[in-house]
Amino acid sequence: MKKYLKLSLEILLLILVACFFLYSLINTKKGNIEIKQTNTNSLTSPVEIDLGDSYYKKDNVILFRDYYSGKEYPLGSVDVDSFTTFKYGYAKDKNYVYGMGEIISGADIKSFHYVGLCQCVEKSCASFFQDSNKVYIENNPADNMDSATFQYFGIFSSPDEMMPTSNAISKDKNGIYYACGKSIKNVDLKSFQVLKYGFFEDKNNVYRTGYEYGGLISIKGADPKTFIALSGEYSKDAKNVYYIDQIITGADVNSFNVDKDGNATDKNGSYNSGKLI
Repeated sequence: MKKYLKLSLEILLLILVACFFLYSLINTKKGNIEIKQTNTNSLTSPVEIDLGDSYYKKDNVILFRDYYSGKEYPLGSVDVDSFTTFKYGYAKDKNYVYGMGEIISGADIKSFHYVGLCQCVEKSCASFFQDSNKVYIENNPADNMDSATFQYFGIFSSPDEMMPTSNAISKDKNGIYYACGKSIKNVDLKSFQVLKYGFFEDKNNVYRTGYEYGGLISIKGADPKTFIALSGEYSKDAKNVYYIDQIITGADVNSFNVDKDGNATDKNGSYNSGKLI
């Protein structure tokens, strides 16, 4: 009887060992399956490709991501294969031009291009764009500006330290403009030209980029025929030396000069902010 009881216990023990082994084997296989499944999911997750200028490609969809809010806007009608970016949130494909993720209606795809900044106030800037038919301020056509005769002269800093702004100067057949297409009055269009260091002239006057939100200020008494721009602050003509738009009383015209480091001197001494020191 004891013999049979011992045999039964041994058989029971073997069964328990086998069950434990089988249970461990099943759990191991299950873990491997879960690991493999996890790896499969990681391989199929969408890969984001940075296309530049706030545009991204994800799952063959082009997205525009707003720099300030971080929000994403899919470009539903975009042609992925021909899509290219160029400046400040602007892009195009074979069908459309896009500005900040929006279609610019009527823009000519082949000729549309970035021109330059038209105004910067602190860190916020706006830009000129152009195609064969129109001049654009950001996404909007500038109806008062003529694309065929449009000339962009660059963007110039205001000398007013209390209001640090930079404004573009441009012109077309209709007029002369500062900032983003604001007309400048009382300037002769035909003879208007750009000098160095943010100075301009026409047949009647010499001008400097203006204060606050732009424009041009006339340098009273300056002679366009003999005027020389020496730096962003100093200039002279045959009779006077000027600091921005003011005559420097007593400065010697013949010896007055500004060196490559911006130091202004004449035979009398050195100048700081237009004053003899």
